Amino acid sequence: MSKNYVQLISKINQRSNPDLVQMKALYAEENATSKLFENKKLPNTEVYIYVQKAMKGVAPEYTTNSKTAANQVEAHLRKSHGNDVHFERQGSVMTNTHILKDNDIDLVQITNKSKGVDHDRLKSSLANPKLLDPIEFKNLKKHSDDFRQYEGNQIIDLKNIRRQSEDILSSTYKEIDIDKDNSIYVLVTSLNVM
Repeated sequence: MSKNYVQLISKINQRSNPDLVQMKALYAEENATSKLFENKKLPNTEVYIYVQKAMKGVAPEYTTNSKTAANQVEAHLRKSHGNDVHFERQGSVMTNTHILKDNDIDLVQITNKSKGVDHDRLKSSLANPKLLDPIEFKNLKKHSDDFRQYEGNQIIDLKNIRRQSEDILSSTYKEIDIDKDNSIYVLVTSLNVM
């Protein structure tokens, strides 16, 4: 079954360059240098053009802009949440598996209020100070003395984080989707240096 590579090239052009940015600026490599492209008889064929376009990496500037946008959103959320929340990142940009247009960074908010501690091991370690470095002992002792058992309601805390996040992001960004229960979508249209 033969493929219509002209149609495939058209689709990949639409997918990888939705804003019709000049192609040279989009890709990290202008010329393919792998052994796959060494055969000089292929360069003008549709198969070669399709494979070359499909294999090009995203330009570092595009990736940097995506990460800068995530930093910007995180900074707005930090102002709202303070030290009650810490952030982790995941998604195609973070693993460098993204393509143009269809990329994202998942900014995961994790509450700091209900962290668990293994008190039995902590007490056991503090009971044998000779087994610990003096600095380790001092840090563990301070943690043990300062620690207070969480007595809140995790569901209420998570709902409050969600509500605060919706409020700050809705007041900051024009394009935001809060319809999904487990995520908030934000489109950052301009990057501001914070």
